[in-house]
Order: sequence, then structure tokens, then C-alpha cells
Amino acid sequence: IGNGVTKTIYIKGNLIISSNITYASNWTTPSDIPSLTFVVAGNIYINPSVTQLYGNYFSTGTVYTCTDSTTGAGIYATGAACGMGNSGSSTQLQFYGSLMAKQIAFERTYGAVNTNGPVANSPAEVYNYSPAEWLGGYGTGNLGNNYGSITNLPPLL
Repeated sequence: IGNGVTKTIYIKGNLIISSNITYASNWTTPSDIPSLTFVVAGNIYINPSVTQLYGNYFSTGTVYTCTDSTTGAGIYATGAACGMGNSGSSTQLQFYGSLMAKQIAFERTYGAVNTNGPVANSPAEVYNYSPAEWLGGYGTGNLGNNYGSITNLPPLL
């Protein structure tokens, strides 16, 4: 997504993500920061090859973090695609933004306890709520630098 682009995409149905979605990174002012929001009335399916997702993702259904979209939405990827039964050859998924859904199926096993090597005990999915989301406008257009304060609260589990 290029500098200064602000998009909110509404989808009635499912969203299948089969490649990385990234932001341009050469910002000079807050108005340069891109913002991408998906509002999905259905499920979100993420292919095992996806490693980076920037933006905000909202789903009324389930988010599946490791789904083989070539065999049909809803079919879980198995074996090496999600790292099951191998030594760290799966991929880590990094979110930069926010993710909200009725349910999230954390399906990746990158760095699981039973893996060996440099990725052992590393998280399979990493969620970063980046400053770009605060400064870039969070899908509603650029808000500039009008914040008096920002407070982070822990999630309710």
C-alpha cells in the first residue's frame, strides 16, 4: 500500500489472503502513513506462505491463520505447510495493525516446543500494534497529531 493511501474495504463473504500485504515505509509526515482496513462479513483465510500483514482486519466469523486456499477455503493446511511434524520449516506470521474476529484459529506451529534450531520456542504468530495505526488514521482518514494521550490496556481473557 503506497504512501498516503487510506482504504476501507467491505466484503460480504469470505476473504482469502494468499500473499503478503505491506505498507510503504518511507514516511516523512503523518499524512504519508497508509491505512488499510478490511471489514469482512464472513471468515478470513490466510495462506501458509503469508508472512506479513499490515492493516486492520475485522471479521464476523473466524480467522484461520494457516489455510490452504488452493484446496478450498476452510481446509486446513497440513504437514510441512504449517510446520506440523517438521523442524522449524514453517513460516512465522507477523501482523502490523489489529485483528478482531468472533474466533481466531491459531494454526501455525513455527517455533513450537518440539522444533529444533534457531526458531525453537519462537512464536508462530506475532501481533504488533504499530504507531502507524495511531498516526495514520485507522481507516478513517488521517487524524494528524491531535492525540492528547494514548493508553494501552491489557487484553481481557
